[in-house]
Amino acid sequence: QVGRTEAKQDLQIRRDSIFAKKLFTLISAPQSPSDVDDNPDDVALCLIDFDEATVQSSTDEAPYLVEQIFNNTGESGKFRTYRNRLLFLVPNERELEKAIDVVREYNDSALILPDIFYAVDGSMS
Repeated sequence: QVGRTEAKQDLQIRRDSIFAKKLFTLISAPQSPSDVDDNPDDVALCLIDFDEATVQSSTDEAPYLVEQIFNNTGESGKFRTYRNRLLFLVPNERELEKAIDVVREYNDSALILPDIFYAVDGSMS
């Protein structure tokens, strides 16, 4: 059986590949304001990691980490100038649990029937 940690790692890899540089500069799992440049040239999509912060619904207040990144640059005492160039994607805790269960089930199935899953997605899970 595929463990929870492995399923979360698989989700992180899939998430990052989906949101890889297309329209935005991907900032995967920033842990502090210093991980996100204060840059006027591009829009940063900050993918907050499951283990750093979650929300219960879209009406929740922004998590502390998001507030810190939004307001500060990481340089001591310096406020962020280009806040309008930031987007945040924060995991919904309830949906995250469902997604982890689906990935675990998928990976368990791939272990049992590897030839079928290899033919479907072109890689061994």
